[in-house]
Amino acid sequence: MLAAQNKESIPYEKYLEWCSLYGLSTEQAATLCKALHQTGVILHFSQNEELKGTIFLKAERVGKVLEECIQLKFLTTHAPQLRKELNDLLPLYLPLNEKKLQLDAHAKKRAKLWMYGALAYLGIQFSILAKMVWIDFNWDIMEPITYYVGVFTLLGGFTFFVLYGEDYTYRALEKRQEMLALKKVYLSQEFNWQKWNKLHQRVQLLSGLLGEKTITQNH
Repeated sequence: MLAAQNKESIPYEKYLEWCSLYGLSTEQAATLCKALHQTGVILHFSQNEELKGTIFLKAERVGKVLEECIQLKFLTTHAPQLRKELNDLLPLYLPLNEKKLQLDAHAKKRAKLWMYGALAYLGIQFSILAKMVWIDFNWDIMEPITYYVGVFTLLGGFTFFVLYGEDYTYRALEKRQEMLALKKVYLSQEFNWQKWNKLHQRVQLLSGLLGEKTITQNH
């Protein structure tokens, strides 16, 4: 019943009424409330005269507010063990992460070069069409050709949307080329992405629990 409440808090008297429905005495309800408080399910400050009449249902939210207000980071009692695990993982994770950053930068560069190549192709195509319109032939002859070139471009964009489920935008195209380049680079360098991802997730989790800065990664 406590978990089903879509509220930040409820009066302690309301909690006692619910407990009485299940045959709990006032003493038993207080014992249960204390246990729920100690396990972090709810928060009830029974020793505080101003707060003892309220049960806070969103314990994690109250904790975050306290951290922000008094600049205090709550640490688990298992911090020493977690720190040891983090120190053991970092020698494995950091070199692998450094290699991934280098491969990612290389893949982004390749994607940029592909985009520049596409721009060069469009420029050459425009130049050829312009030459055919104004020098070799005339607009009456070239009009259907330019029409089909435009329709072909539209068809290519729709095909891209159907195959990949993304709008045919410059950013989406660049992102697609970047992912393809990443795949090729990882395979060519025999980079174990699954191992990196497993280590990365664990390091991020441990760093968050210990309140330390984490190494962010977008891919």
